[in-house]
Amino acid sequence: QRSAFVPFIDLIRAKCSVLDMQSAVDYRLHVQRKAGMYLSPVNEENKALMEDSFKDMATAMATDSSDSEIKQLTVPVMMGRKFTMERFCNGVAYFTFDELCCEALGAADYNAIAENVHTVFLDGIPSLDIKHRNETRRLITLIDTLYERKVRLFVLAAAEPLHLFDDSDTFIDPLQAGIDDAIVLTTTGTNIGALGKIETDGDGKRIVKNDDKSLLASIFTGEDEVFAWQRCTSRLIEMQSEEYWDSCTKHHDIVQS
Repeated sequence: QRSAFVPFIDLIRAKCSVLDMQSAVDYRLHVQRKAGMYLSPVNEENKALMEDSFKDMATAMATDSSDSEIKQLTVPVMMGRKFTMERFCNGVAYFTFDELCCEALGAADYNAIAENVHTVFLDGIPSLDIKHRNETRRLITLIDTLYERKVRLFVLAAAEPLHLFDDSDTFIDPLQAGIDDAIVLTTTGTNIGALGKIETDGDGKRIVKNDDKSLLASIFTGEDEVFAWQRCTSRLIEMQSEEYWDSCTKHHDIVQS
């Protein structure tokens, strides 16, 4: 819907006073972080710490020794579909990035997880960019869901949140580049079939033709993902805070042995 809203921005600027809310201080970084909730980079030492934390957390939730077994849990999603958590114990679940963000999952799956857990361990988030659009969108949706459901999150990632996503390599913007109805594809993995007629130019490059240039601009710049990732970064940082941890504990009425 961005393409429909962008023309309205000029009208807002013309009719309203615009105040600059930018600050030299990034307040997201000024939180009391809970140790061990976000580990980077991905290496054997941090993997071992992640695994130990998962087992310690699951055991701490057990009411007796028989409840400390790590097992599968299958939960309903919607319309008869189900999702299986491969490693689950006492409200604590362990996932890899590939399991949750490289498969064809969406908000309904993440909601099903959040309804059945109070703590998630997410192992192996790689460095991301626009070329990994689908994986990035799924990760953003996952973080939004866990945040809104007040699920505690432990992360093992390639970098700290502020450096996890590279937005320097973007698609061609046909409006700024002055391209009319033909867009040369500069990256792979984009589903262009629904955007217009796919043709081949004289150089053998695949192009998509569509008169709706605003639609093409939105699809090929990846600006929506960049904006959404800024929110995701903020939430990832907040989810490491003592305040967020305490709010989740109260929300789920968590009692550890």
